[in-house]
Amino acid sequence: MKSESSSFLGNESIIGVIKSLFSIFFEKIKLNLILVGVSAVLAFFYLTSLDPVYRVETKLNEVQESTVSLQDSALSNLFSVQESSKNFDMFFWQLNSSQVAKKLWDEGFNKVYYSFAYDEEDDVYRYNSTLGQSFNNFIFNLEPKRSYNHNDLKNLINGKVNFLRDKSTKDLYILYIDTTSPERDLSLLKRLVKVTDEFIKERKLISINAKMDFLREEAKETMDRDARSSLNSLVRQNLLEKSLLSGDGLLYFEVIEEPFIHENPRVTSPSFVFIAFVFISWAGSVLITYLRRYIV
Repeated sequence: MKSESSSFLGNESIIGVIKSLFSIFFEKIKLNLILVGVSAVLAFFYLTSLDPVYRVETKLNEVQESTVSLQDSALSNLFSVQESSKNFDMFFWQLNSSQVAKKLWDEGFNKVYYSFAYDEEDDVYRYNSTLGQSFNNFIFNLEPKRSYNHNDLKNLINGKVNFLRDKSTKDLYILYIDTTSPERDLSLLKRLVKVTDEFIKERKLISINAKMDFLREEAKETMDRDARSSLNSLVRQNLLEKSLLSGDGLLYFEVIEEPFIHENPRVTSPSFVFIAFVFISWAGSVLITYLRRYIV
């Protein structure tokens, strides 16, 4: 009986609070309407300050290499998926490397992204430490950073470039950048893919040359005719692979779609912003009035 009465009293108190809020709203109807109007104006200015976000993307398809014949199709598919994932992991790692960033920096992307910090007198891209960074440098006796360099471009690329993998085909990858400066990032994505591939080919070429030198030396030293023939065959195979590296296409991928900008940008819903601004201002006004009347 006691619990029922306490529950009833609790419900009465909630109803009383709601009635009080409604009475405050109608009592301060002019003030609330002014707040709604001011909130609508603020919401409008907030929306005009937002920049539309465009997506810049390119689509890459994995090039399957069939160098080994496997009888079991399930096992073949497993190895194919693993190799595909490995190739893209290596590609994406290289894409985010300091080597690629250094080449892009030297090609002029330092001017594209850090022109605001350029000091003509000293010919450097001046870096201004934040208050927090200056405090950390003072506490830990660290050398303050003086200028931007290719490592800053590397960090920028790491934060900008993302990828999606098509779940149905497993071989299709989408590299994309969500940005408010689509033209600028379009040029970055174009060169980024190409320069990344150039570094992968360069590393592959070094490996092939080392293999060929080793196989040639082994072929010279071996006395067995069959073994020498097999070694020379491997040399020719590596020579063919080396010639393929000189092509213009990507090593592990083919470009299904060149980098492009989506026509429709992603924008914040105006109705959501207006409702949020109006509700927050109205609720704040009612709550403050209620607290001043019944609590303070």
